Amino acid sequence: MTKWKISAKIETKEDDYNFNKENFDDFYQENLFNIFNSNSEKEHILCVGQVQSGKTKNIENCIEYAYKNKYKLVIFFAGINRNLFIQTENRIKDKFSKQNLKNAYFINLNSDYKLNFIDDSFYVVSILKYSKNLESFYKKINYGNLQNIKVLIIDDECDYASLNITNSNNSNNSKTFEYLKKLYERMHYVKLISFTGTPFANIMSSNSRMLKPDRIVNLINYEKYCGLEFFNKQKNIYIDAKISKTDFLTSNVWNRLEEVFLIWLYSTACMLIDKGNVEKVYSEFLINVDVEVERQAYYFKKISGIFKKLKSNINYCRTNIQIQKELECLGFLNYEPEIVLEKMKEILNYLSKNENDCFVLLNGENQKSFCSGHKNFTIIVSGFLASRGVTFKYLITELFLNSPTNTKLEVDTLLQRCRWFGNRLDTIKYLKVITNQTIIEALKQSEKYVQIFKPGSIIDQISFVKQKIRELDEESTYVRSTNSTKRK
Repeated sequence: MTKWKISAKIETKEDDYNFNKENFDDFYQENLFNIFNSNSEKEHILCVGQVQSGKTKNIENCIEYAYKNKYKLVIFFAGINRNLFIQTENRIKDKFSKQNLKNAYFINLNSDYKLNFIDDSFYVVSILKYSKNLESFYKKINYGNLQNIKVLIIDDECDYASLNITNSNNSNNSKTFEYLKKLYERMHYVKLISFTGTPFANIMSSNSRMLKPDRIVNLINYEKYCGLEFFNKQKNIYIDAKISKTDFLTSNVWNRLEEVFLIWLYSTACMLIDKGNVEKVYSEFLINVDVEVERQAYYFKKISGIFKKLKSNINYCRTNIQIQKELECLGFLNYEPEIVLEKMKEILNYLSKNENDCFVLLNGENQKSFCSGHKNFTIIVSGFLASRGVTFKYLITELFLNSPTNTKLEVDTLLQRCRWFGNRLDTIKYLKVITNQTIIEALKQSEKYVQIFKPGSIIDQISFVKQKIRELDEESTYVRSTNSTKRK
């Protein structure tokens, strides 16, 4: 077990929900106020924070609040895949291990633990959101000890796995949903706080109505956050690949990948010219094309081959005139082709010297965790794992054709895969997303859905939000809120 320490109190009185809003130091405290400003003994709060907007920091604050306000137990469903789980768990451990927290323990299901609520102990139990883990915890805990204590349940990525999605022929609840519901029902003094960047399925699902939220708290973003509305206003960000996902899988993959690789090289070379030498610049290139593991391995092999070709033939692949034209097409003006070419060579040489670390296939639970910024230049091929919680801090170029092929794209799935959202103001000049016109139009229409959840607002009329989402689904040409399976 890991002992924690903690800093000064957030509020002047323990067990008092009435923050003084005039004394907020930052927006995170206002988010905390909006979440806990309720006298309900039992409540489910749906917290909506836009994709890549820093939800983990709000989760840390909720755990800190629980300790200061006489909660005895925090049950934390920290992610839906092992990479995300470890990333989130380690971040919270690291924060609290540096502070002075008396009688507080961080445990997981692999620990030989007993929860003793007689003394002043405070427990945080982290659980990877698999049904067998929830079942194990539910059966082990002594509910007689929980009758008179305050419990906080935090459900991260609550739009995935927590919903009651079952086969249409199966009348039973899904196991993950069932045990989450049972945990919540068995406790008297409990707050269930569910976090997501895409809340549509949680609101629209009829199968999951037994855990419908009582309130929706829309989290305030940090000042430098760049999200959907920001990027839809930018020029030279989205590049139409003029090709569909299906076309990409069947035709001339080599040439298409080479074009995208060159875009990343140009962008990174221009950044090198502006910002300094190789050791001072970080740049990531994400290929997010398909959810099939076999397909990802295929692209990984192709991109490695393209790198080797460019490394050995860069002087012959591009003339100065070609480089000048291609730079202008990308919006990079006033860069000397000769200097850009030299910087491209530097990047390729760096990749060659660090090839094993710079090329990452992110598609399995058993591989080592991806760490953004581990190397100055990184090429990542991924699908699902790139779409759920993994942060690409230094993303400069993304090939983004990983989207459903339905007539209408699902807003929730689409936005979760927008890994270029986040703090991008310092690199916005170089950022490029290569996709197709259908996705570009879908991103524009998705704005209306996102605008329902205005940061800083609180919604307690869930039926009104549901009706608004229905209306948008009917009028939108390219998108719908979520798929029919989640909606049931």
